[in-house]
Amino acid sequence: MKRLIGLLTLSACCASLQAQAPEQKTVATGDQPVALKDEPHHHLLRENAYVRLYRIEIPANTSSLLHKHEFPYISISQGANEYTSVVAGQPDIHKKRVDGEAGYSSGGVVHFIRTDAGMPFNMLDVDLLQPQGKARNLCDKVVSQDFGQCDLSKADQSEGISVTPSFETDAVRVERLQIKRGETHDEIHEHPGLLIMVSGATVAVSRIPGVMTQFMKPGDTVWVPLGAQPKFTIDDGADAQLLLLTFRNNEPSQK
Repeated sequence: MKRLIGLLTLSACCASLQAQAPEQKTVATGDQPVALKDEPHHHLLRENAYVRLYRIEIPANTSSLLHKHEFPYISISQGANEYTSVVAGQPDIHKKRVDGEAGYSSGGVVHFIRTDAGMPFNMLDVDLLQPQGKARNLCDKVVSQDFGQCDLSKADQSEGISVTPSFETDAVRVERLQIKRGETHDEIHEHPGLLIMVSGATVAVSRIPGVMTQFMKPGDTVWVPLGAQPKFTIDDGADAQLLLLTFRNNEPSQK
């Protein structure tokens, strides 16, 4: 009787483990990718002549549909992420990303994401709709090449805004901003840009033409038009960490 109970318990445990095991989907020959707009885990947040911005949310132990990234894109990790990227005809790529970590792809990627590490996948993807040319590291190792010109002259400021260049392409420059507590007036933006909140205290962003004051929390974005001079206000809490994408072409071609 004890042996029977033991066997039944073992069987129940195995069934439970099978039920909890992540889906091990692969790419089969002939599988057709969907466009990002048709992939149900990709939620369009913003679109203009420069970018299409998606928030991606995939529950743990599941996977996205096979999809194609038509354009070059920048991905920003929202919290820690651990996942597998599956590309047809290539070994699976297991990745770990820390909160706020940026990545870059030149586009044309056909893959799906499998969350087989037991944690949900949360990411912002910024499709870059203009030709990007060559990508270069500055102060962060984002693409597979050596570091470039890392200008730290505006980093580690005692007040106001600290600026650390991250990486760039021929068309966009990515910088890490640290906003100190209090009121800070930014410089006039000679090019349009996209602010992405990464972590820290809530930041009130004001003095952007045609836009009411925006209270940014992690994951929020604000478009900064050409000629704007934003004011940042942090009333309470820690410094805030943001990314700024600056687009060099003030007159983009229309897609």
